[in-house]
Amino acid sequence: VFDARIAGDVASVLVQQLGEKIDRVRECAGGILHAVLTQDAPRVPSLPERELLEATFLSPDGSWAAGGASDLGAAEGTFPRLVKLLDTEAYMTAVLAGLTVTVGGITESLVKQSWTALLGHMQGAGDAKGLAGRVSESMLGLLQKHQGDSRMVLPLFKTLTLLVSNGCFNSLQPPGNPKPLEFVGVVQSEMRGCKDVPKMQAGASALCALLQYQDPSVRTPCLQTLIALLCHRYPKLRRHVAEQLYMATLTFGDICAPERLEEAMSALSENDWAAEVAGLKPIRDGLYSVFGVERVEPPPKEKPAEGAEPKKAPQKKDETYADLVKEMHY
Repeated sequence: VFDARIAGDVASVLVQQLGEKIDRVRECAGGILHAVLTQDAPRVPSLPERELLEATFLSPDGSWAAGGASDLGAAEGTFPRLVKLLDTEAYMTAVLAGLTVTVGGITESLVKQSWTALLGHMQGAGDAKGLAGRVSESMLGLLQKHQGDSRMVLPLFKTLTLLVSNGCFNSLQPPGNPKPLEFVGVVQSEMRGCKDVPKMQAGASALCALLQYQDPSVRTPCLQTLIALLCHRYPKLRRHVAEQLYMATLTFGDICAPERLEEAMSALSENDWAAEVAGLKPIRDGLYSVFGVERVEPPPKEKPAEGAEPKKAPQKKDETYADLVKEMHY
């Protein structure tokens, strides 16, 4: 039986694919959605927000408004219309799931078109504060749903960085709003044990963006994690973190005491963070006091009792910063 639940699932999948980065996928999704909306015999029942879908994607004569007849998924026509569905509970998550993959992609033209559409809608919304809250909640849900899936997590990190850096989440101020701290926890959890350097770099960039929140509950764990990553096993990541933290220090001059600002800038810019870790550790360790945060020591390893069987590693769950430090062998 084609009921409201199935109709909602079908429409959500098509909406998500309209935001995808592959042209032929968007074209196929556009063609199917156009057929669903225009079919009269019989009329497809129970589509959520049907009138909004028709007003968004159909012209008065019933043709596809978001692109030409030969290109139903044209990015320049589709993305500005697609972001309007962020105002609906029925399609918000589907829009973000598709669009973030494109925003965080590598095709420059698609990244620009998708990001311009998303940013324009976020900044131009009548209820910008309410929209920021709903979008942040949906992004947290997607990060938790796709935990460990780099195809989704990496572009979500990139999109989070862009949204925070461009002021779209300025209304989410801690401690009154817990979303920034929740983002920190999700990023730390994803980075623990990760060997995917691009995802680690995207996570570090997200933490640097989150430094804009002055509340210590957010800023302190961000700084602790970033400073710890300066001695990560991967040189490429160490260099990336040093560059990002340097830029963040320039941007947010209050993340360390004014009298230690020059010391922080010098340490981050004048050292080769791709060099041997042994020589970098004393410099890295000194940055904890420069930025006014404590170094969290890794928990001591438990010695198994004599004759006892070794414990199996628990499944991944929400980890603390101390767990991250332990995993990275700092």
